[in-house]
Amino acid sequence: SLGYYFFDGTVWQNMLFNNACNADTKKGIYNVKCYGAIGDENTDDTAAILATIAAVEPIGGTVYFPPGKYKVTAAITISSSIMLQGTTTNASVIIPYGNFNVFTFTGGSMGAGARDLHILGDHQTGGNCISVSNADRTGFTNLIITNPYNAFNIEKVNICTIRQCWVNAVKGEY
Repeated sequence: SLGYYFFDGTVWQNMLFNNACNADTKKGIYNVKCYGAIGDENTDDTAAILATIAAVEPIGGTVYFPPGKYKVTAAITISSSIMLQGTTTNASVIIPYGNFNVFTFTGGSMGAGARDLHILGDHQTGGNCISVSNADRTGFTNLIITNPYNAFNIEKVNICTIRQCWVNAVKGEY
């Protein structure tokens, strides 16, 4: 059937997102709004996103961004198997403010990545939207990256898959 799926190590499981806090943690799905994110574009959601990642990091899983516009003012580093999952590229929007790498996947982030997100770089003055370094088997699917300073920086990676991603109006280097 249609929908999103995750691999639990044995079989593919249907990810039926539930907006109720902690309703999906048994499936490894953690909602950023349950950790304090507002998603109104004005409130700084960085601390809430970092808190969600900290909850997922020991076991790996999915950090879910329900529809909203999430203001980010500092770098977010993922060093374990975490998938950043939006609802759709038009509904789940990350808006970085400043000069930093928005999402950095590094170290033990094997199997990590992002999908169904829009990163709107109108207020980004430097850095990359997605940076991958020393991380194996990362994947990025169905991302829209608009007006970034730089979109992707990928180095020292065994396998990195980029599918159905759209980048428009890069301000820095290609």
